[in-house]
Amino acid sequence: MNRRSRLFYAALFLAATLGWVAPTRAVTPEDIPRNDIFPLPKSIQKNVDFWIKVYTQWDSDCLIAHDARHLDIVYEVLDLSEKLGVEHVSERTKRRYARRLRDKYRRILRALAAGKAKHPERLRGDLRRVYELWAGVPDKHKFRTASRNVRVQRGNSNFFEYGLRQSGRYIDRMKAVFRSYGLPEELTALPHVESSFNYRAYSHMGAAGIWQFTRRTGRLFLRINYEMDERFDPVRATEAAAQLLKKNYEELGTWPLAITAYNHGLQGMKRAVRRLGTRDFDVIVTRYRSRSFKFASRNFYAEFLAALFVRTHRDRFFPDIESLPPEDFIEFEVPDYVPAKAVAEAFGVDLQKLRELNPALRSPVWRGHRRIPRGYRLRLPVDLQGEPEALYAQIPEKLRYKGQLRPRTYRVRRGQTLGEIARRLRVPLSTLMAYNNIDNPNRIRAGQILNVPPSGRPTRRAAQATKLADAGKRRVTKKKGVKPERATPKPAETAAQVVQLAEAPAASQSDERPVLGGGSPDMYWVPLPDTTVASGLPEGVPELAEFVDVPRSNWVEVQPEETLGHYAEWLKVSAQELRRLNGLAYGEDIRVGQKIRVTFRNVSPEEFHRQRVEYLRSIEEDFFSTYRVASVQTHVVKRGQNIWYLCNRVYDIPYWLIRKFNPDKDLASLHANDTILIPVVEPIDASRPEPSES
Repeated sequence: MNRRSRLFYAALFLAATLGWVAPTRAVTPEDIPRNDIFPLPKSIQKNVDFWIKVYTQWDSDCLIAHDARHLDIVYEVLDLSEKLGVEHVSERTKRRYARRLRDKYRRILRALAAGKAKHPERLRGDLRRVYELWAGVPDKHKFRTASRNVRVQRGNSNFFEYGLRQSGRYIDRMKAVFRSYGLPEELTALPHVESSFNYRAYSHMGAAGIWQFTRRTGRLFLRINYEMDERFDPVRATEAAAQLLKKNYEELGTWPLAITAYNHGLQGMKRAVRRLGTRDFDVIVTRYRSRSFKFASRNFYAEFLAALFVRTHRDRFFPDIESLPPEDFIEFEVPDYVPAKAVAEAFGVDLQKLRELNPALRSPVWRGHRRIPRGYRLRLPVDLQGEPEALYAQIPEKLRYKGQLRPRTYRVRRGQTLGEIARRLRVPLSTLMAYNNIDNPNRIRAGQILNVPPSGRPTRRAAQATKLADAGKRRVTKKKGVKPERATPKPAETAAQVVQLAEAPAASQSDERPVLGGGSPDMYWVPLPDTTVASGLPEGVPELAEFVDVPRSNWVEVQPEETLGHYAEWLKVSAQELRRLNGLAYGEDIRVGQKIRVTFRNVSPEEFHRQRVEYLRSIEEDFFSTYRVASVQTHVVKRGQNIWYLCNRVYDIPYWLIRKFNPDKDLASLHANDTILIPVVEPIDASRPEPSES
């Protein structure tokens, strides 16, 4: 933030802490572009005003305590950077002060509800100020209700400014996409709400890209697998968003409902229409009550209108802000499966530049664990030194493949060292370490899954031992005359062991790129900045993939983030067949821990397991490319709390992450006074905006 902005916020801070915000003219329906299709109902006008202030007056270090139903009632605005005298406020500090603010005003409102409001002449300080904020609301139970509706919102002005800059890279293409679908281009303001145009945005709950598609919704329109995730491609994701919004509009009939459905879900909004018997958005947003129709859904359309208004009047709120120039590129359809490094060399493009132009390709492609898939429309710089077809022809035939690379895996057994495993697989220890992003050979654990370099072949003894181990038998073999590098640490068995955080390994700065696997021509250690599954995690915390094994029967246990659609895809059968096998009704969800009957008619159990491991790994890799575990705290379960309440309402982290830190706990059956470990996560790059968590 520049000095001028700092001075402005400093002046505003004093007034804001007294419950007063600098007055601005209230937005009117005439202020909204295309108000014929994007109306501004009177019931949400004050909400739109609130979000305009969030986007333009308060930055991300500001905490705004307000009422969740009456957004014009702002109790306090706390500028943490000003209060603490620091430039950057950590995620943990923001959460701590947010809890304090919420608890402070809950106590005040409870005191007013308990009887202090009966004698307003006796009220002083905060009690008096809060009482007067509610003076215009006639409800006699208003203070009791308000004590349950205290909410703390973070400011977003610096991130909205970031979004205005970043949007220049793709906004013209995005508007063209929406026009091609016959949709109003004003809808391209939605990424300001969802992600502030952070193209690598990844939420705590797994929504990705500027349009914040979840995996479940994204798979309806986009390719999402271990080598590719088109949610991170701004153009492909915009095409998917246009399709989804068009479908919402065709089924709901109005843009306020269609836009709200983007957050709440199409079926959820159709249910609201049926229950109230109207498509009037004003009626629905005011009267509809549902366990899932909460603050984020109620305010999503208001946030869109505020973002559209601010973008339209950007010169008023953000003078002198220049957008980045458009991202120019040409596209070339890749006819084979090819290594990324070979493509970069043939086209004369720096590998990192190629990666930036192709955000849909996941890290395994750039690290050499996968090939660029056939049929992928590769983006290339416009200043190529030749025609794409001629440059591609320079790639040797031996580096063009008919299929995708499918590395095998090896599960570490108790007592093994990495050196012993390398000898069993017949690969150099350094190669095995590089291929698995391991910086310390002593930090492996029983149950850990290693990727096997493509030319690695287990010895007959290793294959036999693995088979016995998988069958549940114990067998430890020692090789005479061979001294192990060092004893492998056992998995953490106590809370104290888990809480000791390990330093995340630094990205390799070496220019050496040895061929891996004893001569495989397409497998290179590519020293690109990257975050592995284990990055920032305490030693002994298992990977998600360690919770599953190759199925020994036709029954599998559902893991976090898995759906029936995933099983159908991995098994090459229809979801309908799996529903019939398990007696599941259409639309009935499966739950973590549930036993599901499957069929291996079309794929082997080993192939099913491979795809499952890749999926679980991709969840962790995507998450830890954006967040790191800063610390671990102990939570004592209170009466009435369950694991889903803790994940979604208290700590805002995914279930699978808590499970990793509590592998021996039955999280589905928590009782009062049980203790569990909670990882505290924070963004790796605090300068980039996080997705909206409203």
